[in-house]
Amino acid sequence: MTLIASAGTAPFELWLRARLMPVTRFLAGQDFDLEVIGSMSAAFEAACDALQLKFSEPGARFVAEKIIELAQRGVRDPDMLRKMTLKEFGL
Repeated sequence: MTLIASAGTAPFELWLRARLMPVTRFLAGQDFDLEVIGSMSAAFEAACDALQLKFSEPGARFVAEKIIELAQRGVRDPDMLRKMTLKEFGL
């Protein structure tokens, strides 16, 4: 995973913050800046809550993959990411 740092952010601090976000384990080397990872993580947490999924459950991977796909297409708003993801799952 490569992160794009903003000016003045130490590489280790950036890496540590990103590693603590729940969606990070599903990124598989994809490049996103910290703000986008934060948006994806917020959407991931909210969508998993709505679906009553724990992050460790197999279904959580499908949620993460959909959120990542939407972010790759330019969706950045966490609420919109959540809504669009849940719509894909019929909610």
